[in-house]
Amino acid sequence: MNMFLQDIRYGIRTLLQKPGFTATAVLTLALGIGANTAIFSIVNSILFKPLPTVRNPDELVVLANRDDHMEFPHGLSYVDFLDYKEQCDELEALAIYTPFPISISGEGRAERTWAICASGDYFSLYGTPAQHGTTFQNDDFAPTGGEALLVMGYDFWQRSYGGDPSIVGKDLEVNGSIYTVAGVMPEGFNGNETIVHIDVYLPLTTMHMLRDDVALIFEDRDSHMFRAVGRVKEGVAIQEARTSLQTIAKRLGEEYPDSNTGIELIVAREKDARPEPSLYGVMKPISIAFMGLVSLVLFIACANVANLLLARGMSRSREFATRAALGASRGRIIRQMLTETLMLALLGGVVGVFIAEVVASALTTMTNNMPGDIPIKTNFHPDARVYGFAFLAASLACVIAGLLPALRSSRVN
Repeated sequence: MNMFLQDIRYGIRTLLQKPGFTATAVLTLALGIGANTAIFSIVNSILFKPLPTVRNPDELVVLANRDDHMEFPHGLSYVDFLDYKEQCDELEALAIYTPFPISISGEGRAERTWAICASGDYFSLYGTPAQHGTTFQNDDFAPTGGEALLVMGYDFWQRSYGGDPSIVGKDLEVNGSIYTVAGVMPEGFNGNETIVHIDVYLPLTTMHMLRDDVALIFEDRDSHMFRAVGRVKEGVAIQEARTSLQTIAKRLGEEYPDSNTGIELIVAREKDARPEPSLYGVMKPISIAFMGLVSLVLFIACANVANLLLARGMSRSREFATRAALGASRGRIIRQMLTETLMLALLGGVVGVFIAEVVASALTTMTNNMPGDIPIKTNFHPDARVYGFAFLAASLACVIAGLLPALRSSRVN
């Protein structure tokens, strides 16, 4: 430990003696580490972050169909959903929902926003209670005639009604129909939607109050408009649930050949179906490709710093020869060189994280303020996983940039 502290003290003095070299090496590494950290922060936000306020999010699965008419995954029909819900014993709960724009007015204000019409198990499936009031529970087997209740998202409650708890129990008008506010969800809850921001949640049993084609939607097996999310039972592997559900899908294909023949049921972990079920199987290869491309920037930065260290090592040959003459072993000189490189890499990592923070903040602001009817809400800000990645990138940079110059410089006569 004393020798390591000596290496650090000596490294600090050495780096301070050449501020131009130190600044150039740190900024070069910072650009490489910052670019990688910024891209990983985006990938982490979309693919890896657990859903906030949700109980055991790793138990969630997303269901989607793929058939001969559409190559990409799409939704389920209502009647197929009922069959899966009744026949699959491996699922603790299964819910369907569909997002769409609404006009909502009341309490002296009117605005256009996005809502979700959801089946009865929607909130209990996530295990997220309301912050104020309650959520709705309805009968999945009665697609019409439910109580007209409305649950608000936290951001919508704050933005439009000033966070007033007394809004619970009041009536609002949604697309011309009267709904009673049942409750307000806690901050951060957005179901399993990771990009589209949802402000209002409505019971599926009241969908007939908002659309005219409800009878066709709830009776036609070809009407694949509903997104489906389920939770596997405790102790049940996702593969078991997948096998059971796909067996049911095969049986439905035999029972209803006109509508279900050729349909492939996809049962994916919730994280694997982000940001949209239609992109299942696409986002991970794209993310890997982006990370691979941006990694080239880090390798180029490390190569440039390695060249700087090689040139500097040649100028320090007299110093290393003197240290060797005084009894320093080659391993001791290599360790000193790697310690100095590690200090450069860590400084580059700190500056790189700052660059990534700035880039992530700018991208978050830009995406959240994009024009259009669909409300986008992202959060690319780094978290502990991103900081850990930055540390690993800095350590890798130390090895790549410092090992060869250390080996070369330690060869002294």
